[in-house]
Amino acid sequence: MTLQDFYKRVDFNGGLDREIDEWKILDIHEIPASILEQHEIDFYCCNDKEVYLLRLRNRIVKKLVIVNDDIFGCPKYLIAELPIERIDNTLLKDILNEFMNLNK
Repeated sequence: MTLQDFYKRVDFNGGLDREIDEWKILDIHEIPASILEQHEIDFYCCNDKEVYLLRLRNRIVKKLVIVNDDIFGCPKYLIAELPIERIDNTLLKDILNEFMNLNK
């Protein structure tokens, strides 16, 4: 997904769902009140350099994986498996920062 494609989705969405520091985020799924192990919650995340698809999975053991493939139209697919009690901006910011540090 290009930056232009991301911003077309933002327009179609009626704006961003979240803006955290340099991150502009669109929630792809409705976030359930209770996150179960079988849930996968996706977000399009853009830092005005690249667009990422971030997938959160509620798991007991933390694992961060970067897939460099054009999955779902995004060349960078970030999978975060970790214990999740709730999804908020702080959690997303921390996860995205961890991924960016891995990517250096």
